[in-house]
Amino acid sequence: MKSRAIGMAMGWMLMGAVAAASAVEVSEALRLAIQSDVEAIEKETPQMGEVMAALREIGASYLPELVAPVDVDRYQGVVMRRLMSGIYLMDLTYASTFGRQADAARYGEAVYQLLELVGYPQPEMERRYREALEQIDEPGGDERLRQLVKEQERNKLWQDKLQTSEGVELAADNLYGFLLEGLYLTAELCYLSNYDPSSMMYVAYLRDSFQAYNRLLNRMGQSQEFAAWVEANDRMNFLASIFVILGDKPVIAPAQLDALRPAIEKARNKIVK
Repeated sequence: MKSRAIGMAMGWMLMGAVAAASAVEVSEALRLAIQSDVEAIEKETPQMGEVMAALREIGASYLPELVAPVDVDRYQGVVMRRLMSGIYLMDLTYASTFGRQADAARYGEAVYQLLELVGYPQPEMERRYREALEQIDEPGGDERLRQLVKEQERNKLWQDKLQTSEGVELAADNLYGFLLEGLYLTAELCYLSNYDPSSMMYVAYLRDSFQAYNRLLNRMGQSQEFAAWVEANDRMNFLASIFVILGDKPVIAPAQLDALRPAIEKARNKIVK
């Protein structure tokens, strides 16, 4: 399950982001360290499409009330939009895994609209998601969308465009949104399964992802270039709280999930609400 991720549809894109942005704006040593940290996140994150598929096999459903509303205009400010691009990417993964291809296309289009708003436009991919949504009910519409998602997984979307330290921050914000939404959806689906023992391990799987992300924040926080950004986003307190709740066992207990859910929801609501 510790495979390379779809869900890291962003994974390789973010690697490109760090490499390109850091080469111009930060020292070589810091650039390599950040790149290593992002690689570790990508390695430690389970394939979220597989996690969602496993939960589906256990009996989970696609629940529209769990995902974030597709409303790009609702989210203002660079940081909020970067975070939401990660959240929408995870929602795309959830929708696509459960066969909700029209919803997946809407999320795909929203991701690229947000990237354009923060200065990293991908007009061709945005156009293709919009067309996929328009053609979803035509013969072969579902398959065209699936192929588009697969192509996105292989595409280092921003590698040539991120030439400033903002690219590193974009990568970190997007990763956080993606991981937070992945944890939220997984925890809620496990809760709705009535704590099915075979589903509870998937929450614990994400602990390693957040530990790797925490190492990235620590690295950035110790650098002159990113210390103020890390302090301003105040994510480390949330990470510390979920590490205490999750512990270090491979499967969590119902009481741990009950303690975890409000902490996740509070962190998520700061962005989505």
